[in-house]
Amino acid sequence: MIEVTSDLLCTKLTKRAPDAHKGDFGRLTIVAGSRGMVGAPMMATLAAMRTGSGLTTLAAPEQVVSCVSAHLMEAMTLPLLETPQGGLDDRCGETLLPHLQMQTACVVGCGLRVTEHIKRIVENVVENTKCKLLFDADALNAITERPEILHHCVQTPIVTPHPGEMARLCHLEISSVLSNPAKLARTFAQTYGCVTVLKGHRTVIASPDGMLYHNTTGNAGLSKGGSGDILSGMIGAFLAQGLSALDAAICAVWIHGAAADRLAERMALTGMLARDVIDEIPFAMKALNL
Repeated sequence: MIEVTSDLLCTKLTKRAPDAHKGDFGRLTIVAGSRGMVGAPMMATLAAMRTGSGLTTLAAPEQVVSCVSAHLMEAMTLPLLETPQGGLDDRCGETLLPHLQMQTACVVGCGLRVTEHIKRIVENVVENTKCKLLFDADALNAITERPEILHHCVQTPIVTPHPGEMARLCHLEISSVLSNPAKLARTFAQTYGCVTVLKGHRTVIASPDGMLYHNTTGNAGLSKGGSGDILSGMIGAFLAQGLSALDAAICAVWIHGAAADRLAERMALTGMLARDVIDEIPFAMKALNL
């Protein structure tokens, strides 16, 4: 197993050219949010922008967009048709799918909730888009009955489960996931042709070719709601900027943890919030001379 360190990241990330412009750093769309879950899409979007996505769009239910747009001044929004319960209506594909044809990468799942509509939306995104895809949270819960759909992605997809989501995907007890996370992540990645980011105290990243990476950053301050949404936005940003699925996952996981480690030098872990990590991302990247 390969340790993810700052030296490894420096082989994958480079400084921006002085004459760079936003078009050089990709187009990322984040499909997220539902009534009562408006923080998740906002944190994922802010984290993506802090990580360098060139153009970032939040695609969310109409009411979610109304709630968060004032806090996302640098992002674009795509209001989507919603159900009476405040989640995405699967008829939103008429708007969403043409939009995704122009995107470099797409993150799906943060705060969506699991409904029959969401299951159909995830399936439609997989079957009808060519951009790089990341599935997190409720997008993962939506495919537990059919994980083989990941084989239909045009480009290598990324999944970012925590142990509970991994247990549902593999139809196992959480204790089985925790007993050997590296082995399970590798098996899932090889079986479904995806990069698997199995989150935990020391997150494991597995590639479809069987390679395993072990992260070396992070602390218990990340054990708060929103941390996973931030990581998804960060990985999506690196995908948009042209990194491979594996490299995007490696870089985002390390920087995510490094930002939390920097915060731990100044504040108690009990009081660390996910929003604090977002603001620390640029400083963690600056420490890499980026």
